[in-house]
Amino acid sequence: FSKYAKEKGPELGKQIETESRQRWEKGVLMARKATSSHEKILDLIEKLGNLKERGLITNEEFDAKKKELLDRL
Repeated sequence: FSKYAKEKGPELGKQIETESRQRWEKGVLMARKATSSHEKILDLIEKLGNLKERGLITNEEFDAKKKELLDRL
């Protein structure tokens, strides 16, 4: 067993390190995408609020669209 471990240990260590780094990078990318998506939705809700305040859409229209956007989160 120890001979096998000495031979394969460094190779397996590099493989584990590579796979761990790839998973970490994938997680970071997914987190960035989720944050970006949430920010866009919140921006849209803010714009809808501005439209409502200016009287360009009704409270009912605002509430319906806001609910639709929040359901995406």
